Amino acid sequence: MLMKEQFKNMKFLTDFQVEEYYGAKGVDTWSLKMWEKVISNNDTIADCVEALIGAYYVDGGLFASLNVMKWLGIGVELELSSLDEAITAASLSTCVPIESDIASLEKKIEYEFSVKGLLLEAITHLSEKELGIGCCYERLKFLGDSVLDLLITWHLYQSHTDIDPGVLTDLRSASVNNDNFAQVAVRHNLHQHLLHSSGLLVSQILEYVKVISESDPRSLPSIRAPKV
Repeated sequence: MLMKEQFKNMKFLTDFQVEEYYGAKGVDTWSLKMWEKVISNNDTIADCVEALIGAYYVDGGLFASLNVMKWLGIGVELELSSLDEAITAASLSTCVPIESDIASLEKKIEYEFSVKGLLLEAITHLSEKELGIGCCYERLKFLGDSVLDLLITWHLYQSHTDIDPGVLTDLRSASVNNDNFAQVAVRHNLHQHLLHSSGLLVSQILEYVKVISESDPRSLPSIRAPKV
């Protein structure tokens, strides 16, 4: 949808050149030559632009795709220095971590966070914030949704080279599924680390955990995962 909005006023596919191949020095400039101008609808143009950005990501990684997006006039910026700034800001603004619980969770997920407050923020429910706690996972969820979508898309693209794009889209939709994520969380006992102050949520989680523990892992549970 973003591409369709960005390029809705374009009427022709014309010759173009990329002056720098994602910033690499010594690489010859190149161009795509069209035999003639082709009148095309907006959706087709947007699809071509999305495919071009995807090609840059596959061949050159994140910064390659960001550079071609900037060349196309799409306002995106990501500097390496901003990553350090984000970590510094997070360490100043997030909650004070509970060391024992954080260490236990890190052991389960087999990853140690340099900024412990980020992990604590990721497991803090909105009901805690309503009681005056200064953070909850809503902002990280917004970011995580996009990262997860990118990683699953990349995995499917690499793993299924002979599948129709429509089928890939269906596979991605099936993979990005809240019920699947809830089952994974319960089977790894990650729900035990959720920080919240909701009595209703306690009963919903306990009921869901009971159903999951008694069901076949290969079958769908009889109830939906609680809305966390």
